[in-house]
Amino acid sequence: MIVKLDTSGNIIFFNEFAQHFLGFKDIKINEKIILSTIYSNTDSNERNISDFVKNLLHNPEKYDNNLSEIIKKDGVRCWIAWTNKLLLDSQGKITGILSIGHDITDQKIVEEKLLAIINFLPDATFVIDIEGKVIAWNYAIEEITGVKAENIIGMGNYEYSLALYNKREPIFIDYALRPDLDISNRYTNYKQEGNSIIGETYNTFLNPNGIYLWGKASSLFDANGNIIGAIESFRDITHLKNEKP
Repeated sequence: MIVKLDTSGNIIFFNEFAQHFLGFKDIKINEKIILSTIYSNTDSNERNISDFVKNLLHNPEKYDNNLSEIIKKDGVRCWIAWTNKLLLDSQGKITGILSIGHDITDQKIVEEKLLAIINFLPDATFVIDIEGKVIAWNYAIEEITGVKAENIIGMGNYEYSLALYNKREPIFIDYALRPDLDISNRYTNYKQEGNSIIGETYNTFLNPNGIYLWGKASSLFDANGNIIGAIESFRDITHLKNEKP
């Protein structure tokens, strides 16, 4: 979808695909205000859309890329990934915003279902996307690390490694994305099983007395076979290591 907004938030242009997709083919979309046309007051995550759009219009440099939930004319909600670009006149004054949107509703549904499943796994589990940003962080890993999901979701730069080992460096889950990484200095008894890697490590950050962790990391793929991220689960096996033969 291609959409142009003026500085007041009016939609001044919708391409034909956007009109068909959103169901506004037969109305003069440029006479509608964006908030009352495709946004409700809040999205399903209770984010205030009015404030969000105002921020987009007044601080567009912070929103080169963003996700938002919109409402079609028939009331169906969908998620759109937007890429935004300022429109300037010959004097460099901002005259509006050009936004290109891609429907990622199916992806969001899959992510939400995946998150619901992950949250009830007994093992500490987290997921990163292809850029290394955390997109899922379950209850079990919150408990073992003390880091809440809301404080790490969307974070990159090895924030998950910092939470687990107090170091920003590649760990098991990164190997699932990049098998060329050398992990021999951190993990032992590791082996490759298809798109997964299994191994053990000794951790003194999560417990000063030291604990043994068994983990498994796997690549995640889209419908076309492209890697889109990775998932890692691990559990404390210290009691097994300490058992006498």
